[in-house]
Formats: sequence, C-alpha cells, structure tokens
Amino acid sequence: MAARALGTCLILTLAAITPSEAAARLQAAEAEARSLIDGPQAPGSLTRAIALLEDARGRGEEVGVLTLLAEAYYLQGHELDDRDRAVKELETAIVRADQALAVVPGHVPARYWRALSLLAKAGKLRGVESLGLVREAMREMEVVAAADPTMDNAGAHRAMGKVYLDSPMWFLGDTDKAIEQLETARRLAPHSLQTRRFLAAAYAEDGREEDALRELDELLRLPSAPGRAASEQEERDLARRLAERIRARLKKP
Repeated sequence: MAARALGTCLILTLAAITPSEAAARLQAAEAEARSLIDGPQAPGSLTRAIALLEDARGRGEEVGVLTLLAEAYYLQGHELDDRDRAVKELETAIVRADQALAVVPGHVPARYWRALSLLAKAGKLRGVESLGLVREAMREMEVVAAADPTMDNAGAHRAMGKVYLDSPMWFLGDTDKAIEQLETARRLAPHSLQTRRFLAAAYAEDGREEDALRELDELLRLPSAPGRAASEQEERDLARRLAERIRARLKKP
C-alpha cells in the first residue's frame, strides 16, 4: 500500500508540471548555464554549467541545451593541458553537437561548435590522424560562414583564417587566404581582439610588418568589453609580445 501511495503521489506531482512550466524550467537552466559559460571563468564554472545542462538534457532532447553542451564541452576541452582528458571532452562536444543536428538538421550553431571541436581535437592529436579532422572542420566552417557569418564574432572566418595561417604549405597553408578570411572577420567583428591579433600575425608572415604593427596598436587601443577585462588581458599581453618581436625583427640589419 505504501509503495502504491508513493507511486500515485509521484504521478500527481509529475502531472502538476504543465508544459509551459517545464519549458520555463528549461529556459531557466539554459540562462543560468549561459551566464556560467559567458561570465568570468571562475574555477569549476564550466563543470557546473555542464552538470546543469546534462540534467536538463535528461528531460528531453532539446536542441538549445544540446548546442550549449557542445559549446561548454569544447571550451573545457580546449583549455585542458592533459591531452587524453581534453580529447575526451572534445569528443563529447562532437557527440552533443551531432545529437543537436539529429533534432534540427543543419542547425548552424551546432555545426559551428562541432567544427571548432574537430579543430581543437586535431590540435591535441596532431599527426596524420588530425588532417582528416581539419578538412572536415573546414568544410563545416564554410557552411557556417555562408549561413551566419557574424556568429561568435565572425568565428567561422576567424577559425578558417587561423587554419590557413598555421598549416604547412603542403597541407592547407596559404597566407593570402588567411589574410582574406581574417580581414573579413575583422570587418564583421572589429572589436574581436583575437581576430585582430591573428590578422596581425598573418600580415607579419606576409612581410607586411607595418600593417601588422598598426593592427596591434589598434587592438591595444580598443576598450575592454563590459565584464571581460580580465579575460581579454591575455589577448592584450599576447599582442604586446607579438609587437615586440616584430619591432625587434625590423631593427635587425
């Protein structure tokens, strides 16, 4: 009798949650996770966001939750120094993105975080195995750039430019293509410090040191985004070091 009463109580409790209430709870979970992902990267913030979203995912395959999970797992894997742990996180990001795409085929944000995760995984693995991952990611990034070129501060153009810049010539290395992609990204999102640093590096690689220094000087004059001063400091430090290296190179006879 006690078990039957408990079961009846549980059914009544579940029935009391209306579809609109369930949707509101899901939106609240997404909003909280979004704030954890976008806010200052305090220790454990990504882990908390993932736990929150995985719990929400257990109540249904909702494309927004799955896409946020792909982003969070990507960010977590990208930052890890432990290669095996990083690859595991990135593979989970790819799985969650695939699940989102199964719900909404062609979902652009899911494709974007999937492609970034492929690139990050390739960077962790390196070697021949990584080449296929990079090619697949570049195909996905081309689709994303065509569908939503401004996503993540023109992230698709920025990512493709970085691949062209960093790859060896026998693979996908092409400084002209790198500059083309990164100039497009700068035009679409001129406030992105990372884009402008990558573009400066591409100019320097192309022998355009004065253009590179101008880009870095403009980067360092950009105001910090609200609440992002701490996270942007690393980009500014990297930009200063790059400028120092370029100026030192120009002084050589």
